[in-house]
Amino acid sequence: MQINILKCHGSSNDFILIDEWSNDYKFSEDQRVILSQTLCDRNSSLGADGILFFSKSNKADAAMRIFNSDGSEAEMCGNGLRCIARYALELLKKDSAIVETIKENLEVKKLPDIFLGVKTFQVTIKPVRFELETLPMVFPKETLRNEKIKELSAELLFTALSIPNPHIVSIVDSIDEISIAQMGIKANLDKKIFPRGANLNFVKPLGENTIYVQTYERGVGLTNACGTGMSSATLVSCLLGINKLEV
Repeated sequence: MQINILKCHGSSNDFILIDEWSNDYKFSEDQRVILSQTLCDRNSSLGADGILFFSKSNKADAAMRIFNSDGSEAEMCGNGLRCIARYALELLKKDSAIVETIKENLEVKKLPDIFLGVKTFQVTIKPVRFELETLPMVFPKETLRNEKIKELSAELLFTALSIPNPHIVSIVDSIDEISIAQMGIKANLDKKIFPRGANLNFVKPLGENTIYVQTYERGVGLTNACGTGMSSATLVSCLLGINKLEV
């Protein structure tokens, strides 16, 4: 089978986009997994953080499914949805649309270019939940806000939320990618804590309403950017009083 692909990225979070709307592809679920593992392999000539499968929808204007580079399917992907937003709106010749994802139908919009020649799209990220059952996470409380997860670290404090994919956020003084990767691997291997894995976000405050975020993405590893991770980190930094929520 010959497959047409498009390489795209949002904030250097890179993807392979496969258009099932315009092409007569009939992938089985196993084929989606194999395609993701094969085409996204960084040791290949292509490589990516995941594959975006774009298709028609019975519930919305279009549909998106995101498979990570390890072949697992994610509930949502913020940067992936931005890529799908541009592709869908240009294909449909519309300025806004509703895109179906696993957990929610989400609105996407075209905005004026943020910089000259930089196409800009706004996407909705919801629902946001703090109940641990929504991640899910096994912990002796209903929520986790700025507390220790002893299995991951004896010093760091974490806040957990689903957005709607599972995230935990920790405010740190410095970014150590080696220890972040180690914690990320541990969190996603130990199903006793996170039965479906989790995304880990480490947030270093840089100044007034300015943060640096390093994300270990479930199914990917350390990544250049993560849309839902940045959303989670921003929200938690405001809830903990590090940044101010501007409305």
